[in-house]
Amino acid sequence: MLETFYRGSCDQIRAMMGTAVRSGWMVQGRTAVKMAADGGRVALVVLATDASGSLIDEILQYTEKRRVPCTCVLSVSDLSLYGKGKPIAVVGISHRGLARRMDDEIAKALSLRRSRDEWEQQKEQRRLTAHSVDRKMPQHKSGASEGRS
Repeated sequence: MLETFYRGSCDQIRAMMGTAVRSGWMVQGRTAVKMAADGGRVALVVLATDASGSLIDEILQYTEKRRVPCTCVLSVSDLSLYGKGKPIAVVGISHRGLARRMDDEIAKALSLRRSRDEWEQQKEQRRLTAHSVDRKMPQHKSGASEGRS
């Protein structure tokens, strides 16, 4: 179920990205985003999760100095859908209301992804009790538990 909610949240983010492109509220590429941040024309910067480490560091430092929110979500191939097929690793959203709504949705998606990852890590522990007869954790034979009655 977490996976379904996560995919739905990512779909919402993609829909908002599409709205930004059609409305002319999206700035694409490193140089364009930097220029827009300098001019105060960008309300949110979105980085691809699979962007290069140097690009991520550069943009994070740049946006931090200018106090522009910056987040990593989607992949380069996802962001490229909004750039006429060119690979894009960084975009800026200039509409303040849309940027705020998108930032909230991104935070929700990241929270869902963390929950999903934690759920997957605990899968092995749940598997131990799933097939036992009395639904209890299997007891290990050790000297510490033998002394109890």
